[in-house]
Amino acid sequence: MAFPHHRILWSVPVVGVVVVLCQSQLRSHGGNVVLGVNLGMTQVTVACMDTHDIPRPIARLEGNEAYKAYMSGTLDSSEHAELWSGPMPPKLAPDEQEKQLAAYLFADVLRNVTQTAAKIVGEPTKIGVIAVPHRVNRATWNSITVASHEVGGAFGDRGLLRNDMSMAATGYIPEHCIAKHSYRGDEGGEYFVLVVNRDAHRFEVATVDLSDFGASFERYKEVVQTRPDMTDFNTNQDKGALHNAIQELLKEHRANPTWRGPPNEIAAIIVVGEMSPKAMSQISSTIASALPEHKDKIQTQDSEYKAAFGAVCHGYQILTHYPDDD
Repeated sequence: MAFPHHRILWSVPVVGVVVVLCQSQLRSHGGNVVLGVNLGMTQVTVACMDTHDIPRPIARLEGNEAYKAYMSGTLDSSEHAELWSGPMPPKLAPDEQEKQLAAYLFADVLRNVTQTAAKIVGEPTKIGVIAVPHRVNRATWNSITVASHEVGGAFGDRGLLRNDMSMAATGYIPEHCIAKHSYRGDEGGEYFVLVVNRDAHRFEVATVDLSDFGASFERYKEVVQTRPDMTDFNTNQDKGALHNAIQELLKEHRANPTWRGPPNEIAAIIVVGEMSPKAMSQISSTIASALPEHKDKIQTQDSEYKAAFGAVCHGYQILTHYPDDD
């Protein structure tokens, strides 16, 4: 039995690509298919896991105008060279009504995710880990957490939120997706993943360190300032900027090793986000010209689902190996 790959405006389905996946091939926990969810800037992507421990796309949900407007105002604009060990985004103090409206918005989104996914796979579903843009402000993070508590999920009322950059790197080796962290990296943190992220509001590169502790988002660099046509690639403006951003970020990353040791080897280069096929091709070509010795490590398939794939991987990692963890 096949299930359709949907693109919807919350409750209005539009059939897109068909993903062939029998129900019997889906991995479940406690009778529920556990979902990985990525709350993007304009759309929400949802993934599940098959019985071979390979993440699979379920649906891409196009955000309504309220969702897009809210997400566009959530990014913390301050510069953090090292977000992992650096300062948290500033704590905002919206009034109680705004908090309630934001929590209601995200609760509605998460309910739609659960219901839509259940209809598509034909089995009960629960949300596991939720990936969010790494620069969302504290108030938004808290609102999503409250919403996840209200909706419930695979971890009860504990909402597990992770930044999208780390989640994009978590599933980069599909066949080892839910292996214990110690099987995915090394204690010294020798390997790292380069993530290139492009969507309607962001164009940036980041390094994610891989070790026996899992994927740790280390530092990022903005490629260009936000502009109206971010989903397209401006050859004159973006090519040189991306090339320079990659070189500068790698120089900083290698010159400032984490306490686990110097992460010197690129394990993969993952392109994520919402962009046109033309923009994807141009970005891939630019990366290859900047890092010709690593061009065979560039991954562009399912770019809009990468963080959702990592989220479902991380969810099953916890459920399988660390059931008492949060």
